[in-house]
Order: sequence, then structure tokens, then C-alpha cells
Amino acid sequence: MKISEATGCNGVAAMHDECATVLVPLAEKAPQRLRRGAMKRLTGLALALIVLVALPGAAQAQSGGDLKFVLLFAGCEGDPGRIVLTGAIAGVGADIPLGFRQNPDGTFAFESLMLLADGTLRITGDGRIESFEVDPRTEVARFSFTGSFEIVEGTGALEGASGSGTFGGQGVRVPDDRCPSGARVFQVSRASGAVAFVGPTAA
Repeated sequence: MKISEATGCNGVAAMHDECATVLVPLAEKAPQRLRRGAMKRLTGLALALIVLVALPGAAQAQSGGDLKFVLLFAGCEGDPGRIVLTGAIAGVGADIPLGFRQNPDGTFAFESLMLLADGTLRITGDGRIESFEVDPRTEVARFSFTGSFEIVEGTGALEGASGSGTFGGQGVRVPDDRCPSGARVFQVSRASGAVAFVGPTAA
């Protein structure tokens, strides 16, 4: 699977600037009762983002084995997210969207590049929207999803990497006219699988 274009706005700098200041403007769009709960959840997400940005980004590759990662995203569709990997590859970095396609039946396909200090991983995958509920008063949408991914290429210290696994997650879409799609997304994804190395890293 190769998807040529990403949708939405792009830019690594936006991950630090926009996502650090978006909590108050978004919360003001909701009634006070809903706002309190939303602020607690969004503040927790913001604190997690601050921790991830502060963590070292070096990737440590072993000879292969189990792999887990968490993707934390807050921004316009197409913006980069933050990724934390543990297991056979350990490190913190950025997840750069390369393409996304959603079908009318709720399935989707994607391609992304995990950018780590010592190399990159190119990921492709397919999934399905499991739930999607919109609050008619605030137009805030909550959704969940599941799917599978494949590691199709590695570079640098991760050259020769290949593997696969499954993922699941949930998120919130909040109306925001500053985003091309008209909404800002807050999303957490968790994935697990296995990775192997063929080439210099495996030695």
C-alpha cells in the first residue's frame, strides 16, 4: 500500500506551539458543565505531551523481538504526533503522516514515518472506525478504532527492520476553524507486535 498525500496541515513546529496553547480556546466552545470534564482530560493529555517532548529521543535497536508503541496526537489532521517505543526498539520521536484514506464503510488506510534520533521506520496499515458519536450541542465527536500495521522499511540504525502488529485507540474531534478540516483532533493509539532485522542491525 502506498498513499501519496497526507490530508490537513503539516509542520513539526506546530506540534510544540499550537498544541501547547489550544486547551483554553477549545474549551470555551463547550458549555460550562461539559467544559470541566473536557478540561481535565485535555490537561492530562497536555501534561503527557510535555513529558514526551522532554524525554530523550535516541532509539536503541536490539536484534529483534516484541515491540510496543504509544502514539499521542493533538493537532490538525496531518500534523505530526509524538511516538514512544519500547521493546526491541526503544526511543521517543515524531510520527510524520505520509498519507491517509478513509472509506465510506468506516475502514481506512494510512502510511507514516516514525522519525527517531538514530533512524526512521516507515509504517503502513489498515483499520476500522469502531465507534463515532457526536454531541449535537457542542459538535464534539468521540471515536474509537482498531487495525493492523506493517513495518515496511527502516533507515539508519534501524536499517533492515520489518514487522507487523495490531493497534487500537480512541480520540476526540473538537470544532476549530484554524484547522483546514474544521476540527482539531486529540488521539491516543496503542500498538503491539514484533520486529526483526535483516542486515547490519541484526549483526
